[in-house]
Amino acid sequence: MTYKELIESSNKMARAILEVFKKNACKVNDEASWIIALQMKPSIRVIVIMLAAWKCGASYLPLRLSYKKKEVQQVLIDAQPQLVIIDDDALNLDNFNGFLVMKIGEIEEMSMKCSETYLMDDYSFTLGKDGEAVTIYTSGTLSAAKGIQLHHSCCQERLEWQWKQFPFQEDETHCL
Repeated sequence: MTYKELIESSNKMARAILEVFKKNACKVNDEASWIIALQMKPSIRVIVIMLAAWKCGASYLPLRLSYKKKEVQQVLIDAQPQLVIIDDDALNLDNFNGFLVMKIGEIEEMSMKCSETYLMDDYSFTLGKDGEAVTIYTSGTLSAAKGIQLHHSCCQERLEWQWKQFPFQEDETHCL
């Protein structure tokens, strides 16, 4: 996938997600956040959805495929995501009882009708200057798992530090 294809795909997916939010009258959670939970096998589709979530003004919440039903429910009840996105071949849909769940293929199909142009702020759910980018749950050493939010500025600072510490060399052509 080229960068151009990645940008265009994530723009289309963001618009499809916004349609889902509007169609289902989704509201911010108790923390005044927009969260999209992902329980998918590693793939380029995950990267596209993560970028689409950010373009919507939402945080993404990774859910491990190894989580048991009780763990999934605990995280979802605490985080209150507006949408859970799963792989097309996911079988355990009862793990998500009470939450809006869609298979990635459904959202991709919806996105085919959407524009690939950049989203303007009036199309997305704005979270202010430094909204949450990622919500991660720890293993919970003393009790239940606890959610941690990383803001966009934290991610940007990490990338800037990384660029200063490990800049591209003249013969390098790829970044992973």
